[in-house]
Amino acid sequence: MTFVSSVIVAGGMGKRMKSSVPKQFLPVHGQPVLFYTLKLFDLVPEINEIIVVLPKSEIDQFTKEISDNLNLEKEIKITQGGVERQDSVRNGLDQLNKSSSIVLIHDGVRPFVKKEKISELIKSCMNGSSGAVLCQPVFETIKHADENGFIKKTVPRDNIYLAQTPQAFKTKIIKSLHLKALEQKIKATDDSQLLEHFGFDVRVIQGDRENIKITVPEDLDFAANFFQD
Repeated sequence: MTFVSSVIVAGGMGKRMKSSVPKQFLPVHGQPVLFYTLKLFDLVPEINEIIVVLPKSEIDQFTKEISDNLNLEKEIKITQGGVERQDSVRNGLDQLNKSSSIVLIHDGVRPFVKKEKISELIKSCMNGSSGAVLCQPVFETIKHADENGFIKKTVPRDNIYLAQTPQAFKTKIIKSLHLKALEQKIKATDDSQLLEHFGFDVRVIQGDRENIKITVPEDLDFAANFFQD
């Protein structure tokens, strides 16, 4: 059987939320946002293990508020994050089971992804893709502006996508590329960019508009409505 791992990166500090509470711990119907993300991944039958990457200062809080109440069926590990997201992902990858052949990398504050989409990502990698990424087509008109805020041109939106998570990869490939990136001091805004940089193909799997990353206070209202009893 294919061993599938998942790395949940939950290192955000919620600056744009204007909250002293890290956004992964902000409550929705009495439960932290991260609770919903982990419960979702626990319900995906193909996933064998879950690694949660947290700031060192938040590990105890996670254990008290979430881990002890989750009752997850899958194996879960907790590891410390790094200075940048890329460092945190690499730390998470270091904790994977040796049998891991496919790994999903996901933002802890994206609790709205559908299980079916996660399965689709996994299936893509099982069928030969080096990586697969949930992406949302861009429907609005895109403008490119200069440094002074004046529009310079309209960007064609054909085949333009907004990248989401989770992103799925062959484990050996993404682990090796993270190490290469560290050695060569390559910075990427998401993990699929490393595959692009080193010449690997990445497949687009169409995502959903509701798969947002909780970033601003209005997103908590969306979450409250989404997870209504």
